[in-house]
Amino acid sequence: MENSTLVNIREVADMLRKGEGTVRYYINQRRKGFSDFPLPISREKQKLFWRRSDIEHWLYGQQVQVADEQVNRNLKEQHGIDIT
Repeated sequence: MENSTLVNIREVADMLRKGEGTVRYYINQRRKGFSDFPLPISREKQKLFWRRSDIEHWLYGQQVQVADEQVNRNLKEQHGIDIT
């Protein structure tokens, strides 16, 4: 079931365990084409809002990427196997 709850920048920062400045950096990187961070879907009185599910999907993708890098590093160190 998809969660369509809207979250603001502070809530996004909390979900990512980062500061609001980091979230703004991710937004700027996305606008420049250097990131796949979800863009806000709404702006009300200078406040940005995202779908919680968009942030959760992005965060899951980041965790999978990190896990894949760790698995590859372990295989390479322990068995000399490189899967990249």
